[in-house]
Amino acid sequence: MNKLRSASDAEDFQEASSYFPWKSKPQKKEPTKVSGLLKEAGYNDETLNVYILEKKSEIERGELFQREALKAGIHLDIQTYTLDQYYDPLLEQADLLFMGEVASTDYHLSFMGAFLNKALIFNRFLTESQMSKLNIFFEKIKQAPDPLTREEFIEETENYIKKENLFIYLYHPMKNRVFHPMIRDIQFESFGYVDFRRIWVKH
Repeated sequence: MNKLRSASDAEDFQEASSYFPWKSKPQKKEPTKVSGLLKEAGYNDETLNVYILEKKSEIERGELFQREALKAGIHLDIQTYTLDQYYDPLLEQADLLFMGEVASTDYHLSFMGAFLNKALIFNRFLTESQMSKLNIFFEKIKQAPDPLTREEFIEETENYIKKENLFIYLYHPMKNRVFHPMIRDIQFESFGYVDFRRIWVKH
C-alpha cells in the first residue's frame, strides 16, 4: 500500500495478521505461553536455519528477529540469499524463510496467485496434502457467484492458513513517496507503480 506525504521518502510498518492490510489487527502477545508451546512443538534447543534476502534492511530485521527469539530460548542461524539464488534448491533447507509478496490492484486474484504461482519460494515448502486442501478452497473462491461470497471463502481460506501456520504474517510495509506539489492526480497501478498516464503538471 502507498500513501503520500511532503517529507523525505520513508517506510512505515503495519503489523500484519492477514494478507490484506485493511483486515490486519494487532495480535495478542502472550510471552508466558512460549515455553510451553516450544515443549509441545518438540523444540530441544537445536539451531534453526533462517534465510533472509541479502539486503541491508532485511538483514537488520532478521537480526532483530534473532535477538527476540533468543530471549525465548530459540537459537537461530541467519543465512542470506540473493535473487539469483531464488530457484536454488539450497533454500529448501531453510527452517524459516523471510520473503515479501506484492499484490496487484486485484487483491482477490493476487491472494490466489500467491499460492498457485509455483515460482514463489514459499510454495515449495507446502506439502502435497496442504496444497490439495488449499486447492479446494481456491476452487470455491473461483466459483463464488458474487464478491461478498468470494470474501467469505477467502476468509475461510485464511483461517485454515493461520490454523496450520502455513506461513506467518509479520508486517505490511507502508511506502511513503514524495512528489512535487505541481504534479497532480497521482494514482497508483498494480504493484505500487505510478500511473503516468493520469498525472498532469500545474503551470
